[in-house]
Amino acid sequence: MPEQRLQFGNEGIVARSGQRIALLSAAVTSTNSGDALITKAIQRLLAGNEMEIFPLLARLSDQQIEEINNCDIAIVCGTNLYQHVFACALAANIISRIEIPMLPLGVGCSAPIGQMPKMDAEGERSVRLLHERCTVASVRDPLSLEYIQSLGIRNVELTGCPVLFYGLKEPNFSDSTNGQLVVSVRTRLLHIEPEWLEREKEILDALCREFQPALVLQSPFDMPIARELADKHGVEILWNENLSCDPMLEGAARASRSAGFRLHFAMLSLALGKPATVIGSDTRSSEFCAMMGLPFYDVRTCQDRDIVAELAAPSRMDGFTRTWRALRRAMADLLNRNGIENVLGDGRTSLSYAGSLETVPG
Repeated sequence: MPEQRLQFGNEGIVARSGQRIALLSAAVTSTNSGDALITKAIQRLLAGNEMEIFPLLARLSDQQIEEINNCDIAIVCGTNLYQHVFACALAANIISRIEIPMLPLGVGCSAPIGQMPKMDAEGERSVRLLHERCTVASVRDPLSLEYIQSLGIRNVELTGCPVLFYGLKEPNFSDSTNGQLVVSVRTRLLHIEPEWLEREKEILDALCREFQPALVLQSPFDMPIARELADKHGVEILWNENLSCDPMLEGAARASRSAGFRLHFAMLSLALGKPATVIGSDTRSSEFCAMMGLPFYDVRTCQDRDIVAELAAPSRMDGFTRTWRALRRAMADLLNRNGIENVLGDGRTSLSYAGSLETVPG
C-alpha cells in the first residue's frame, strides 16, 4: 500500500486536509432521492475534501475499482444495507480488491418492527470484511448497532444518519411556527402486507383534508398516490424527474413542520429545526423515533385523530436536541478517528463551518 494512504488500526488517525474520498452511493442507480440526500449530507460534512461518487448498488467495474484505489479512503454512504442480504454490490471479492480503507458511515438495517435482520452467510462475510477495513465504522440506530455487534464486530459506533447534521448547526425549533405542513408519501411499505397501503392512503387523505399540506415525493412510484390526493384536495406536489433531493430541500425549507412515511425527509426537517411526525411500517422508522425521543405511528395501529392532534399541538423538542448533541459528538469523533477532515471539529466545540447553507460545496 502506498505510504501516503491511511493505515488500518484501532488507535485513530490524524486527519489530513484535502483528501481524495470515494463515496460509494446508492444514489447512482437508486429510484429513491433519499439516497441522494444522504450523499449530499456527507459531502457537506466533509467539505474541504475532494470527493468522487461511485455506485454502491451496481457492481463496480475494473476501471472504477482502480479509480477508487487512487483515493485515500472509501466511504459507504449509509442506507438500508443490513437486511436478509447485504443489500449492495460490495461482495467479498469486490471488497478484497479495494486497497484503501473503507468506512461504512451511518448504515442502517431494515426489518419487521420488533425483529432483527437475519442476513445470509455470504452477506455476513462481506460485512465482517468491510469492518476489517476501517478504524471504526458507524450505524444509524440502536438496532443496527445491536445487529452488527451480534456478528462479533466491535469496531462500530452509533452516530445517527449524516442527514441529521445537514443543517451544519444545532437545530433551532423556536422559529418553526411559520410555514405549512409538508407531508411525505411512500408507495412501497416495507416488511408488511401490501394491503396496508390502503391504510396509508386513508391517513394521507385525512391529513390533506385537515391541513391542506404540500406533498413531497422521493420516488416516481409515489406519484399515483400524490396525483389522486392533488385531484381530490388541490394540494401541491413537490417533485422533479431527475431524482435530486431538491424537492425535499424546498419542502423542508418552507415547512413549519413535516409528517409522513419517508424517514429521510423527516430527518432533514428535524435537521433544519422543523418538528417531524413519523409514520411507518418497519424498524427504520420505529428505531429512529425511539432513539430520538419522538412519537412513532405504526401504520397498522395508529389512529388519524392522534396524528392530527399531535400536528395541531406545540412540539417539545428538548429530548431530541439532547440526543442530537450526543450523536453529533459521536459523529465528529468517528470521522476524526478515521482521519477524515470534517466540519464538526472535535465534537466538543461549536461547528467549524461558518458559511451559509447555500455556499457549502456539494
